[in-house]
Amino acid sequence: MNMQETLRTVKYSIADAVKFEKIASKLGRSKRQVLSQMIDYFYRSKKDPKDMNDELLKNTIVKGQKDSIGYIRTQEKDLLIPIKGELL
Repeated sequence: MNMQETLRTVKYSIADAVKFEKIASKLGRSKRQVLSQMIDYFYRSKKDPKDMNDELLKNTIVKGQKDSIGYIRTQEKDLLIPIKGELL
């Protein structure tokens, strides 16, 4: 830690403190380190911690599936159907 760094205080409930301690313990890191990593994670991923269903991830998966299906249909139309027509 940088000696010139100014530390801040965040107040939270005892129930949250217990959960936070369990998370840090399970990960084998200090609470300060886990908090910093959580902040970096949400900052970079632009995810909303309130969104438990992770709509961003679901939308990304659906978009990838649609792109794959579109590619397969294009290949079918451009390659497979003409080949099938030639064989008949």
